[in-house]
Amino acid sequence: MEWAQVVIEWVADLEVWAVVTMEWDKVETAWDKVDTEWGPMVEMEWVQTVAEEVVWDKEVWVAVTMEWDQMVETVWVQMVEMEWAQTVAEEEVWDLEVWDPEEMEWDKSAVRRTSSHVVKANMIKLSQLFSLICLILCVSENWAREAIRPSPDVGQIIDELHGLQLNDSQTPFVRGGPCKLDIQKDLPAADHLQPLYLHSNTDRYWLPNADGQLVVDHGASIELYCSKSFAKIDTANNVGYIPGKRLSMHVRCHHGNIFEWSGGRAAFHNFVCKQALEYRVERLEHQRCGDTEAANGDNETGHMYRVGYKISDDRFIRTIELCHNAQLLRTHYARYEMEPANWHFQKQVNRLKFSPAGHFAGYDMGKLYSQSHQESLMGPDMLDGRAGLFLARGHLAAKADLIYASQQRSSFNYVNAAPQWQSFNGGHWANVEDETRRFVARLGIPVSVYTGTFGELPWPGVGHNHSSLHLAHDANNNPVLVVPLLYYRLLIDNASNGQKRGIAIVGVNNPYVTVNQIHDENTSPSYVICEPIDAELVAWLRSLQNSNLRKGYLYACTVADLARAVKHLPRHLLQVHDLLTDTRPQEQKL
Repeated sequence: MEWAQVVIEWVADLEVWAVVTMEWDKVETAWDKVDTEWGPMVEMEWVQTVAEEVVWDKEVWVAVTMEWDQMVETVWVQMVEMEWAQTVAEEEVWDLEVWDPEEMEWDKSAVRRTSSHVVKANMIKLSQLFSLICLILCVSENWAREAIRPSPDVGQIIDELHGLQLNDSQTPFVRGGPCKLDIQKDLPAADHLQPLYLHSNTDRYWLPNADGQLVVDHGASIELYCSKSFAKIDTANNVGYIPGKRLSMHVRCHHGNIFEWSGGRAAFHNFVCKQALEYRVERLEHQRCGDTEAANGDNETGHMYRVGYKISDDRFIRTIELCHNAQLLRTHYARYEMEPANWHFQKQVNRLKFSPAGHFAGYDMGKLYSQSHQESLMGPDMLDGRAGLFLARGHLAAKADLIYASQQRSSFNYVNAAPQWQSFNGGHWANVEDETRRFVARLGIPVSVYTGTFGELPWPGVGHNHSSLHLAHDANNNPVLVVPLLYYRLLIDNASNGQKRGIAIVGVNNPYVTVNQIHDENTSPSYVICEPIDAELVAWLRSLQNSNLRKGYLYACTVADLARAVKHLPRHLLQVHDLLTDTRPQEQKL
């Protein structure tokens, strides 16, 4: 009878176990429902990643894992103890059956109570354990539902998750590396119709770094713009399409040189325009330039012009700023920015035909610069095409001073040009342009560049008794499009704190002048308009100064000194006294 009672109590305990098992089955059923409802999304790799990441971000996953480990360990110990207790109880009952009843001295009821209490206690613990597991699963389910619930920015989440990839157990996820594009190799060929490369929704180019790489972080977007529309992408390795009338698109870095947009994915060099970009040269009516107080009437001053690409009424992507006098057909200076990356300007960009860009009404600028017209003014003996003795369209903002093909092409307008002897244009002045780019790259600093003209080149015997060489006359027979006496280039250090540093390089635009005439104080007009600095401070300039004067005579001075002589320059340049050279500031000697 006593053994039967033990069995009955054991069966009662099994019923408790069955209840716990049923509870667990309910949990499994609920979880199966979650799988059924969310299965298609859970199968998506990004949803699974988001769910895991949300759990980890709430710092619960680790805690749950620790609780689980502790529970497993506890349950295991308890299960072992139960097995042992059950075994002991069975052995004790077995012993009771084989012992001689007359020799039984121990309390059978105590055995029964002991074995029953051990089993019940452990079953209660198991019930509590499974209740805790159910609670954990319910909480996890809620977190998972929150994690996989679609939101308005789910597309952005997907984009960001493209950059997550499994790594080792110490760092479960890492973001993908940036897209690094060599502007010589990974962009459309220079003779193709490249779009503008912009920081999204700004008026700024996305410039390369000092190594000539256009770097876009993984998942970040770069804006591309075409004046008309984009060409169709149909190469075998690309997927997607671009709507035919789209002018602007934002593409995201996927990996390497692959970028994504809403219509697909393609290598970066496949994004090209259907038609060439159309730049503009716009006069800024309310922005005068030059020293208006020192100028002799309005005819001596000019207006600021901006060159670039108009995207909308409130977005204009500037490439160059110009101070231009429309009455005199003369540009006083061009202003633009230069960085170390400019050393890596895109090569093999086709030269365009110069354009009036909507200005110079009533003048045939191409004819005025022609050698036949020059010969009619100066006579054939003064010109020699092979020797570079003719007047060229001299860029102020040089083509090679600008990085992208779109920037370079915008430099081919007559507002950005002035008459310059070709022997000088392709001689020492070309060396100055090249050396200043190298100089900026070597110093690793951003600079503002002013390239301009000064004075009028005297030329005895030019028609109508005018003493300066000029290529045209206005309606009142006044000389216009005058040949400048000097060209200058200023570099202003934008990285310096406090007092600005800079340097001015001046070149003589006269292949027929001698060194004695240049330095003669009685020469009028004077070729030396600022105090030359020691040539030792500008090593790359020293080798050019006295070699082959037909290629141009050069000297350097401080920015403030030159600004005092050139009234058209902005007056704030009068404060740039410190010299920008390769030497440290404390080592400079003026």
